[in-house]
Amino acid sequence: GSVEALVSRAGRELKLRVVLAAHPADRGPAVLGAAWTLDGSLAVVWEDGAAAFDPATGATRWIFRDVAEDASIRSWRAVDGRIVLYEDDRAARKAQARTEGIRARLLAVNDVTGDVAWAYAMDVEPLPQGVLEAEVKLLGRPLGTHVGVLQTLTRGGNREDYLWTFGAEKGGKPDKRSLPG
Repeated sequence: GSVEALVSRAGRELKLRVVLAAHPADRGPAVLGAAWTLDGSLAVVWEDGAAAFDPATGATRWIFRDVAEDASIRSWRAVDGRIVLYEDDRAARKAQARTEGIRARLLAVNDVTGDVAWAYAMDVEPLPQGVLEAEVKLLGRPLGTHVGVLQTLTRGGNREDYLWTFGAEKGGKPDKRSLPG
C-alpha cells in the first residue's frame, strides 16, 4: 500500500507519496513498536529484544535480550505493567510448521525492571492439512488485566480463529477457545 500527503515547503505545496513495505530482512532487527511504561519510560520492542529509555535524558533503564536462540519476536503488546512478547522459531515457521508445529513462547516482561514476570511455552500444533497461512496477534488494553493471543488459520478462503487469554500480572494456564465465524 501507499500513503499520499500534501505538504508545504518554502511556500510551495508538494504532493508526497510514501510506499509502505516490509522491513528488509538483511537490515534487521526491525523495530516492532513502542509503548509508555508505568514509570514513564519509553519501551521499544525489536525482533530480538526490548529496552526502556528515560524520555528526558535518553538513558537506558533496562534491556531485555532473553529471546531464544534462532527465535524472533513476532508480536507484542503493553498490558498492565507488562510488555508481553510472542516469540517463535524462525526456521520452524515454514519448514516444521506443517509436520512438527512451531516452538513458541509468550513472555511477560515487567515494564519497570525488564525482568521476566512470567513465561508460557506455546508449542503450536502442526498446521492442519490444507492450511495456507497461520497468523498470530496479541490483544489487550494498556491498563487491562488480561492479554490475548489470537491465532488465525487460513484454509481454502476460510478462516479459523483461536483465542488464548492470560492474566497479565501472573500468567498461568490460559483459557483457550475456538471463535465461531
